[in-house]
Amino acid sequence: MTAPARDTSTWPTQTEAAVRLATNERTIRRFIAAGRLRAEKRPVVGAKPQTVIDPADVARVRAEREREKPVVIAAPGRDHDTDHDTYHDRSEVTRIEPAAAALAELFAGAARALADAQAKPVRATWLTLAEAAEASGLPESWLREYAKRCLDDETRGAGLQCGVLDVGKRKGGRWRFRRDSL
Repeated sequence: MTAPARDTSTWPTQTEAAVRLATNERTIRRFIAAGRLRAEKRPVVGAKPQTVIDPADVARVRAEREREKPVVIAAPGRDHDTDHDTYHDRSEVTRIEPAAAALAELFAGAARALADAQAKPVRATWLTLAEAAEASGLPESWLREYAKRCLDDETRGAGLQCGVLDVGKRKGGRWRFRRDSL
């Protein structure tokens, strides 16, 4: 005894299934061969039979693919078209599989941390007279006298211990004060 024939009139064709799954017909044929999709032949008058796919299988595979959907990273910016010497707005979209999404997030976090670290201004170790006065709140005249006392002939070599350098005539003045000694 044969099983009753299924009504395949509402089943999608290979092409329709490929559109529903956002893939191509070759992938649909691979899914059929792997047993992920159940296919049958629908007779067509005056033509060879059409391969149709079980809609329940299409829905199941679509749900699986939604769960496995790649992460999309968009990098906004501008591209330079060297042929026409113009700039174009772009949104570079990179697709990565879910297994690599965690790694991509790790790299993105590291890149953000590096950008934050580079954005912080580097604090100079040695300050000019004006910078030292601003940083310490002491008057320039007092700092100037302090530097002269630290560097007088009797205490040569004490300047570094005091945190003062005489750099000669330079941009920013003659004296340099170590930030941590103020």
